[in-house]
Amino acid sequence: MHGREAKRAEARLSALLKELGGVLNKSQLGRLMTVQTRWTSYRAADCQWRASFLDGASMQPMEYATCLSSHPWARIDDLKYHLCEGFGATGECAASRKYNRKPD
Repeated sequence: MHGREAKRAEARLSALLKELGGVLNKSQLGRLMTVQTRWTSYRAADCQWRASFLDGASMQPMEYATCLSSHPWARIDDLKYHLCEGFGATGECAASRKYNRKPD
């Protein structure tokens, strides 16, 4: 289940990044892509660190997969408001709502 959820979260994040590419200006998009590369490295390191507390335990792969699926959702929550007027200064909008996490 966690592997499937991680793939779903990644797909949703990729769709959001693609959509942001059509909203942000060239400079903003370039900075976002730089930050996104760094975020990807951070996520990998953080999930490895979290899983390291369970070294050798049968739960270690599950902890790693859970971490991999939770980070993209948090990133989506950070970025989705940039689809809205004023980049979210006025709150949620229809464009950002489609990236809300929905229960399965």
